[in-house]
Formats: sequence, structure tokens, C-alpha cells
Amino acid sequence: MYYAGIDVGSLSTETVIIDEQGIILSYDILSTGANSRIAGERSFRQALELAGLSPEDLDFTVVTGYGRISLPFADKAVTESLVMVVELTSCFRGHGPSST
Repeated sequence: MYYAGIDVGSLSTETVIIDEQGIILSYDILSTGANSRIAGERSFRQALELAGLSPEDLDFTVVTGYGRISLPFADKAVTESLVMVVELTSCFRGHGPSST
């Protein structure tokens, strides 16, 4: 199983491809420029190429950031706030006050 995460920001666009174990297979970072759709698609294609995968190989694609609505092929678009909550939860799981 393979997953893609795309962050289309106002300044830069990043894509990461991971496997089911969370291992990073490839990533791409580029300047967003004037067209967030083109930047998102280009970063996505480049990361897929580096991983040796095609869009059909992916089980799920999520997009976030300023230009998240510009990539209709993504399975889900989420806000940065949700991404930060999920990341913080996974980073600190088992390390909070309730774990003592």
C-alpha cells in the first residue's frame, strides 16, 4: 500500500510518498509560483516518478495547504490545523500526563 501527501502552500509545494509502514519512498519540494494547481501536479508527478510509481499505485492521497482545493484528484483535502493535531498526537502518544 502506498500513500501520498501534498502540501500546496503559497510559497512552496511539497509531496511525500510513503508505504504502509510509514517509510518515505520519495519526496519533492518546489516553488509554488503563480499557479498552485500546476505546482501541485508537478510536485506529485515528480515524487511518483522518483518512487517508481504511478497514480494508480496509490491507495490514498491527501492534500493540504493554501492550494488544497486546486487538486481535485486527491482523495481528501484537509486544513493545516487538522494535520498539526494528528502529527502532535502521534508524536506525543504515550508521553502525556495520562500515560503515567
